[in-house]
Formats: sequence, structure tokens, C-alpha cells
Amino acid sequence: EFLFGSAWSSPQIQRRHKELADFFSGSWAGRAKPYNTWLAAVVQRPHFFPGEVQADRQVPAQPLVLVGSLQQLGPGLVLNLRRITSLVHHLIRGGDETRAVEELCSCTYIAAKMAAHAESGLMREYAEAIEEFPAARERLGQVRAFVARQKDALRDPVAPTLAFQLAEQEPDCAEVRVRFKQEQAALLTPDQVPVVRWTSRKNEIDPCILTIHEHEHKVHAAAWSPCGGVVAMASP
Repeated sequence: EFLFGSAWSSPQIQRRHKELADFFSGSWAGRAKPYNTWLAAVVQRPHFFPGEVQADRQVPAQPLVLVGSLQQLGPGLVLNLRRITSLVHHLIRGGDETRAVEELCSCTYIAAKMAAHAESGLMREYAEAIEEFPAARERLGQVRAFVARQKDALRDPVAPTLAFQLAEQEPDCAEVRVRFKQEQAALLTPDQVPVVRWTSRKNEIDPCILTIHEHEHKVHAAAWSPCGGVVAMASP
């Protein structure tokens, strides 16, 4: 009830989600944050700080990894699980399409989610974002399909940089590869994410959107529900 008042309107709830998204992304780390009306009235009293309109609230930075590196998985790796599990949720609920899509298309975010064994949560975030932001459906759907195709490899990577390597092997037009190249270029030394550059990469995006391995025997029948959201399969 402290975070979300029981009688709050939708705009109030959305604004609180935006505030929480700012916290979990570390948006105000090292920056002066303006006071809201209530806080300004308290701070600006004559015996406190009259005239002050903003201050550094000592908001912590929120990197995906607190200790170690996603390029060097191991027992010393400490992930920022609060950011990994909470940020995108608040971005979606806060209606921040730009930042939500940016996070969900990030190869680094995908690698962090998989390192945290949160692949189910990641797929749920894609579904919620696609429903909330129809204009981004194609971009998000493409990245979701990449994760779904590679989920078994990503869940238990044979090498710490596997997520980045798989993104590198996608066609030039693939959203996940475009974002990986942007993230790689932003590094002071791009070789921090060593990948093998294939000269014979495929030029078309794989139409497969999901690989299912749960059946132990041959599948004899499959049918989609009328809404297209459920598939039923039969095997001995």
C-alpha cells in the first residue's frame, strides 16, 4: 500500500511504475533529482534548505552484474537479480516503450537473464511487452523467436560468450545482431566480447519461432487453438 495506494487512479499507478523503473535502472545515480511538490515543501522550510529544488539522493547504480562479468561465467559472478527481475516489469507497466524494447532486445540483457536461470520470466516479459506495445511487435517477436530457438543452448552455455556468439551468427538484418553490434561498439575495447566472425553466415532470418523437446516419442498429431495461442500435440 506504501508503493501503490488502493484508491490510486491508473495514471498514478503508471507514474509509480515509472519511478520504480528509474530506481531499478539507476537513472538517477550520481545525478541531482528534482523534488516533487510534497518533498519540496518539507525541504524548503526556513530552517532546512530554503530555495533548494533538487539534490543527489544517493541513488545506487544498477548494473546487470555486480561482481564479475557475463563474459566470464563462474562461481565469482554476482548478478543484480533485483534489476534483472524487476526493471522490465516496471517499464512495461509504466508505459515506457522505448526503454522496455531496448532492454528486451539487448543481447547483454538476454545473457543476464539466462545466467540467472530466468528464461521463463524473459519469455513472459516478451509476451507482455508485445501485448502492451503493438508497434514493437515485429522487433520483439523476432528477438523472442531467437531466444526460443536457442533456449537450450543459452540455458546451459558451453562457453560464457555463447549468447553473444549466437547473436553474431544471425543475419545482418536480425534485431538481436544489430543490438549486439551496437553494444560491442560501445565498449572501450570491443574485443572484450570475443566472437568468431563467420564469413558464410545465413542471410535470411530463421522462420522457426520455437523448438519443443518435451516429447519422448514421435509426435503423430498437432493442432492450434482457434485463437492461435495454444498448440496441442499427441504422441504415444
